[in-house]
Amino acid sequence: MNSTYHFLKIIFIFLTVNACTVSASQFERFYSPEKVVNTQDFYWDATYDNLNYRLIAIEMPNGTLFADKFGNSLFFDGWSIHSIVGFGDFDGEYEFQETDIGRLEFNDENSFILGNSCGEWREDRSDNGLIYTQSCGTKEKFINKIVVDSGGGVMQIQQFLEPFNKLMTLKKQN
Repeated sequence: MNSTYHFLKIIFIFLTVNACTVSASQFERFYSPEKVVNTQDFYWDATYDNLNYRLIAIEMPNGTLFADKFGNSLFFDGWSIHSIVGFGDFDGEYEFQETDIGRLEFNDENSFILGNSCGEWREDRSDNGLIYTQSCGTKEKFINKIVVDSGGGVMQIQQFLEPFNKLMTLKKQN
């Protein structure tokens, strides 16, 4: 019940504010009566700890919230996964609060905030766009990666999540 309620809140926000493919807003699509929003454009496949998830991307003021109807969600700030809930390892929850002027605000204070012991991002060009990589860890080395297509859209995010050092992979569905 609780995870379904949170998912319905997320979908409500998705339908009333921006939605995204991480790099660009489709805000205008929601207010144009002749255009129909295809929610398939906002789905991502996630893999964590050898389990697969289907998440929907929702643009927030400082990044992108990825969530499913089972209460699994994570917040991506444009460079890294900042906070996470669910996925079998991470307790907590995200909250949406209404401000005095009727705006909804995203609050991740009760979620699992991730640490990061990583170096600087490195940019490499590929035939299809850019690949950003980052070396992490002290004893064991892990590589975080963000793949960006030639149009500037993020297509893939790979990040090792501390303290478990398990790989989270997000891939934009085509």
